[in-house]
Amino acid sequence: ILIVRGLTLVAQALMPTNNETLIIFIATLTIALAFAPLRERVQILIDRAFFRSKVNYQRLLPELSAQLASNIVLEQLTPLLTVEIPSRLQIADANLLVLDSTGQELISPSRDRSVSQSQGDFNLPLDHPLVEYLLHIKRPLLRSQGERLAEQVNLFLEEQDIVLSIPLIIGQSGVKPEGTVEPMVGLYNLGPKLSGLPYTHVEVQLLTVLGSQAAVSVENARLYREVEGYSHTLEQQVEQRTQQLI
Repeated sequence: ILIVRGLTLVAQALMPTNNETLIIFIATLTIALAFAPLRERVQILIDRAFFRSKVNYQRLLPELSAQLASNIVLEQLTPLLTVEIPSRLQIADANLLVLDSTGQELISPSRDRSVSQSQGDFNLPLDHPLVEYLLHIKRPLLRSQGERLAEQVNLFLEEQDIVLSIPLIIGQSGVKPEGTVEPMVGLYNLGPKLSGLPYTHVEVQLLTVLGSQAAVSVENARLYREVEGYSHTLEQQVEQRTQQLI
């Protein structure tokens, strides 16, 4: 109003007309045309200030996806999921569990069975209530959603300070024969956000996409390790055979 009034006074001084309505219209139109580009710039600044996390998630998704796709070694994949991604997305902590060689247990990739477990480092059998529930719903579990969880599942999530649990399942899309169960190759657990705010729907969606890509990367890493182990065994057999011939 002050700007319109100021421009009206200027227009009255410059234009030899007593039509105040016309002067006010010209002043208002001038402000509207001049402020359109400024409004866009102000809107961008507001978006960056108040929706920073959303903008960052959308910008980081292609970059993090590319890093997940390029890692086929579990020793490199683990710190990416448990250190770098939580740090980049402002999440307090995260842990990764992968299916062991027996196919009966989800274990930490860095866990050495000869060494006592550190805090936050645990393993889960496939018949654990949390694993069974995730295989049943076949989607991420957000603890703050208020879902009706079994007491044992809820207690475990609270003890481990897990807010979002993402099952790493291969082949979730597409039509499958009746009775077919998608194999869970791992479990990706994330703690609370550093801001203390709950996860938004957009954040859960983006983390779910990363979880799907992580499932493929974990499976590729497992296959790579199997091939590497087979190659090492074959190399040893060839070396032994060569020594026998000599």
